[in-house]
Amino acid sequence: MSRAIRLAGVHKAFREARGGAKVDALVGFDLDVAAGEFVAVVGPSGSGKTTVLRLVAGFDTPDAGVVEVGGAPVRGIAPDRVLVAQDAGLFPWLTVAENIAFGLEAAGRPNPDLVAALVAALGLAGTERRYPKELSGGMKQRVALARALAVEPAVLLLDEPFAALDALSRERLQDVLENAWLAARPTVILVTHSVDEAIRLADRVVVVSARPARVRTEVPVTAARPRDIAALGGLRRGLGLLVRDEG
Repeated sequence: MSRAIRLAGVHKAFREARGGAKVDALVGFDLDVAAGEFVAVVGPSGSGKTTVLRLVAGFDTPDAGVVEVGGAPVRGIAPDRVLVAQDAGLFPWLTVAENIAFGLEAAGRPNPDLVAALVAALGLAGTERRYPKELSGGMKQRVALARALAVEPAVLLLDEPFAALDALSRERLQDVLENAWLAARPTVILVTHSVDEAIRLADRVVVVSARPARVRTEVPVTAARPRDIAALGGLRRGLGLLVRDEG
C-alpha cells in the first residue's frame, strides 16, 4: 500500500502570548500513513495532536522537517484534504442543508440526493432549514461531518468530531463514519481522547507523548469489522495504560 501522508522530523512551536516565549508543540515528530489507512492518534490533552492535523491540512507550516501528502510537500490547503475541527466551523449565514452542500456546489457538482442521504444518515432530518445558531454543539458537529463526507476527500482529518455527543449518538455516527470510510477508503487521521473510539474505528492507534509530542508507540488493530469493543478488553487496557503513562 502506497504512502499518503508523511511527517518526518517535524518541529513546530507557538508563541503563547504576544512577546512571550515560544512553546514547542512537536519536536522530532515522525508519522507515516498509508493510502486508505484509518489511523487514530491518542495522547494527553494539549500534547500537539491538533497541530498534526493542521499541518497535514495546510493551515499551519512546520518550523522544520517534512510534511507531505501524496509524495508532495504540503503548501497550503487543498480541496482533497478536509479537516473537521473541534469547533464545527459552519457558515452562519447558510442553513444546515446549504452548509452540507457547500463543497459540492463550490466544486460544480451539486448533488441534492447525496445531501438528503447524509441528512438522514447523521440524524439531521427536520433541521435542513435551520441556521447554525439554532443548533446545539453536537448537532453542529454532525453538520460539519456531513459536509466533509459529502465531497469524498482523499484525506479526512478529524479532531474529536464526536466529543460533544451523547453515547448513543456517538456510536451511531461512528457507524456512519466507518461505513463511509469502507465505501470510499479515504486516508483518515482521527484525533481522539477515547481509547474505545480509537479501537472501534482505526487500523492502527498511534500513542503520542505529552507536549512536545513525539510518537511513542503504534499499535495495530487487526480485529474484524464491525468490532465488539467488549471482546477487546486486553487491547483496551493496554492502550489505556500507555496513554496514562504518557500523561
